[in-house]
Amino acid sequence: IMFDKNFIFHGKGAFTPKSCEVAINYFEKRVDLQTTGQVGGQINFDRKKCTEIYLKRKEYTLFENTLQKYLKEYIRQYPFVNNLHSWDLSPSFKIQKYNPGEGYFFTHCENMCKDDSDRVLAWMIYLNDVKDGGHTHFPYQKKKYQPRAGDILIWPAYFTHSHNGLVSKKSTKYIATGWCEFV
Repeated sequence: IMFDKNFIFHGKGAFTPKSCEVAINYFEKRVDLQTTGQVGGQINFDRKKCTEIYLKRKEYTLFENTLQKYLKEYIRQYPFVNNLHSWDLSPSFKIQKYNPGEGYFFTHCENMCKDDSDRVLAWMIYLNDVKDGGHTHFPYQKKKYQPRAGDILIWPAYFTHSHNGLVSKKSTKYIATGWCEFV
């Protein structure tokens, strides 16, 4: 577990390789749920290109225990987050697939508009290793994280933690991602 003063939590190996494999297989089997990735409710390949599925936590619970465990660690390290109005994991999340050359190119934060204004934290679990790029880049923090299967990131949803994906030209990247929001 790595904490530093940039408010980004990086839990290495938080999720088992077998569970990562189960999530990827689920994604690939559920072609009926797959959609083209969107930004602000619209397809914009200049900003983001991927395939994604939205899932409800109540129905797909594979990530639940891991998320709860590492959110407690985040709160332990940054206890002020408990002073905020009541918040919890969002009822939905996404699994995303980025083929070689695809990515979330646009530097963005998870709380960019009124529709997203209830987001407090964001989380991401890397579901596979990517060795040639594929990093998640936080320019203000001067940090980038290489995708390693089972690693989890948790960070504030606000403009202070704007980020973008760095493209892999050879590898496919799978992630699960979602939010914590005010209830």
